[in-house]
Amino acid sequence: MSTSNSVTIPHDLLVAKELIYNKYHYKCSFPIKEKENSEYGAYTFEISTLSVKFLTAKITPTMIGQFVTL
Repeated sequence: MSTSNSVTIPHDLLVAKELIYNKYHYKCSFPIKEKENSEYGAYTFEISTLSVKFLTAKITPTMIGQFVTL
């Protein structure tokens, strides 16, 4: 997963890449931002031949907790 593109990659995804994907030498494609779930910081990318969807939890002002939707 390269970060040389002008796309802003969420901090949580960069941390996951550093702590998990790089640690185990996974080859990741560049993440593509999803328009449909943009409020959840949604990105798709591939690890080897597997398709991955990355989402960040949304903090809501009216309900306690963090929620993620697919």
